[in-house]
Amino acid sequence: MLVKIIASQMGCAFAKWRNDDTDQVIHDLLRWYLRESKGRKADPSLVVLD
Repeated sequence: MLVKIIASQMGCAFAKWRNDDTDQVIHDLLRWYLRESKGRKADPSLVVLD
């Protein structure tokens, strides 16, 4: 029972993040952090489209 309540609350929290683009902001910040920690620029300078 408690697990279902927690899962429901988490689902609501993620839905709110998705609706206000918080999830995208977190994703971008993590990507920039990882790129810079590997000595790369925060934004890629080249994009390959297939």
